[in-house]
Amino acid sequence: MMVVPEFIVENNLRTAFALLNDEPQALGTEVLCGLDDTRLEQVLTWLVGGGITQVQILKGYPSFPPSAPAVYIVLAGSNETGQMVGETATTQEAGADETPFTETRGAYFESTVRLICITTSADWTIYLAEIVRWALLSGRVEMEGYGLTQQRVQLTDLAPVRELQPDIVFGRDVNLSATHLNTWQITYAEAIPDEVRVTIAGDPPFTV
Repeated sequence: MMVVPEFIVENNLRTAFALLNDEPQALGTEVLCGLDDTRLEQVLTWLVGGGITQVQILKGYPSFPPSAPAVYIVLAGSNETGQMVGETATTQEAGADETPFTETRGAYFESTVRLICITTSADWTIYLAEIVRWALLSGRVEMEGYGLTQQRVQLTDLAPVRELQPDIVFGRDVNLSATHLNTWQITYAEAIPDEVRVTIAGDPPFTV
């Protein structure tokens, strides 16, 4: 099974944005509860008017002219950090010499997904980044169920996106790092009745 972090994160964002569209008051009680009344009312008015539906969720880097407001999803990197210590194979019935057996192998990866939040206002970029961070945290258990474990969230600084000038847009990245296990199967023509093939720390396969 191959875990694809970008699609897991995208589904999480769409679910969270749909919740805010249906229940905009959740923004004040769960997401931006530290805002003063004037700012909170401004954001709630935007949400009640369907504002969250205007935020595009796109994959890839921002293009010119930029789509704003938007969240761009980019896989910043995915590095293999280890392999399964031991692989298992299906056991064969006695005498089934012609029956192939399947071995499951796996590798652990450390992946980072960048969520680039873009709007035309510094304040609204801050709001959008906080909404995205809330979405990642509130959806953590669900994303774990899809294979993203040991999740960590990081925010970058707020800055104008110079690459998109002369358009005045502000950006802030919300980065999600996680560990996941990708597995695949290898089918062998030879059968090993009632035995399990094992590989430990890179040693040649042996049977037990």
